[in-house]
Amino acid sequence: MVELNKILRECIESRNGHYVHAIEVEYSDDIFYCIEAIALEFPGEPKEVVMEFFESMAIYSLSEDEFEEDLIYNFDIAKAIEEIYDY
Repeated sequence: MVELNKILRECIESRNGHYVHAIEVEYSDDIFYCIEAIALEFPGEPKEVVMEFFESMAIYSLSEDEFEEDLIYNFDIAKAIEEIYDY
């Protein structure tokens, strides 16, 4: 049996199973801020755990702008996490 990512497991347990592993964003910057907030909420977690959490998350665009939508769906999660942890 595959073990759940630690952050994902904590999110599910703290919400009594009422959790959707997805985010809806209008701007690509919102993804960065979401990653940053999770990293701050789980300060002791290594970046690999945070990366695994976000790489398994569904990301949906709320933008009506095609260019912004393209930025959202092609957002580089690994690069954003590196930036956050190198800061």
